[in-house]
Amino acid sequence: MPPKRKSTAKAAPAAKKSRPSTDAESVASAEPETVETPAPAAAQQPAATTTTKAAPKKKAVPSRWTIPSCSANIAAQYKAFLTDGKQDPFAFALMCDAPFSNSDEDDEEDEDEEDTAINKEKDDGDKPKCDGGKKCYCTQLYDDHPEHPYVMTRAAKSMFMDLFSHCEVRDPDNFSMYTFNDHSAYGALEVLQNLILDFEEADTWQEKWAVCEALGCFLKNDSYGTLASRIDDGEGADATWQLMGRMFLSMLAQFERDGLLAADGPVKNLGFIMAVWMSIPSDMRGYGLLEESKPEPLGPVKAKGAKKWWPHSFDRQILAYARKYDIALKGLHNLDDLVQEIEAEGEGELPDPAHNTAKSDVFHYQRELTRYKQRYGSGPHFMSTYGRKKQTKPKSAMGGDNLDLTAWTPAERKAAAYDKKDPLGKKELDMIKQGAVMSRG
Repeated sequence: MPPKRKSTAKAAPAAKKSRPSTDAESVASAEPETVETPAPAAAQQPAATTTTKAAPKKKAVPSRWTIPSCSANIAAQYKAFLTDGKQDPFAFALMCDAPFSNSDEDDEEDEDEEDTAINKEKDDGDKPKCDGGKKCYCTQLYDDHPEHPYVMTRAAKSMFMDLFSHCEVRDPDNFSMYTFNDHSAYGALEVLQNLILDFEEADTWQEKWAVCEALGCFLKNDSYGTLASRIDDGEGADATWQLMGRMFLSMLAQFERDGLLAADGPVKNLGFIMAVWMSIPSDMRGYGLLEESKPEPLGPVKAKGAKKWWPHSFDRQILAYARKYDIALKGLHNLDDLVQEIEAEGEGELPDPAHNTAKSDVFHYQRELTRYKQRYGSGPHFMSTYGRKKQTKPKSAMGGDNLDLTAWTPAERKAAAYDKKDPLGKKELDMIKQGAVMSRG
């Protein structure tokens, strides 16, 4: 049995506050540059190449959104990106560097803009300097440089950028407003819950994998990515991270069933994304999360001789899957130390292949998702008293846009604004109605 685990790493710095902004601008369908700031800038999409798989059929934006709102607009633009046929959204594209802080120096120096400038000037061997996509790897695809570790699908890159926009419109500081102390933290939790719902509603494994890619990299960011861990409900935060870990393991279990969990398979960035998710438990122990859990059987609860696992230590199962299928983990500066830390807890068990069926749900993700919705789906317990004159009935069991300030009425924003004026003028409101998205200036 693995002991209660504590992180030996320093806790990440406190979340940075965003500058208030009332500028509204359309979210570009471009992919992000590889940056290490809380809100990455956009870069050009990689040039279109041979389509490897047809885009999914167009489907409606989930009803969990208020119309109009920035959350609804972001979701609509992502769905359009998946289905417009201009590029293969699931092609594997390169990034010059990891889209999160990925060195000891970055952890110690809390100067994102300077780090990004230094990163763009750095010449890493034969790799060209990052120039925002003109000649660097940011416009190239996996097949151009299969040895390069930093790879995400175009869909995941687009979703990754969207997550910062979702968090920004849930941060009262960006609107010169005060609602309650944990608004931005619960707003970030709302964003994470929406990603879990996106995973649940996905039609294909490619759509599910894009969620895993974007979410994993987002959770590695020290600002909005970890902000939800600071809500005043530590048990709820821990349950959220354990549920996300189960979600990723359920993805790997599906890959195993479908024969996709292979070093030379169609999922070209398994080594990078598995390494990212494997590092998350260690990261979050610096915030007091993922330190302990009760053992559970792998596979059917009543299966005889079922192996045991501990949900807070899902990193052990990821490492075990990587070794079972000879998948080279890559892309993290501290990978060797991380592997040693996990190995010290003992080898992670994997489900019996005979038990790994979609119905058996070997990591009990669907069961825990149902329980999570029942317990945490109604939002924070003080949602009815945080400043809104009339509580909006949640449109889904979890997630939604109740904390998106652009989904509030003008009267609600005025009541919470420092100057008692709506921070959104007619121009901004009209642009949101037309499909634009608020963006921090």
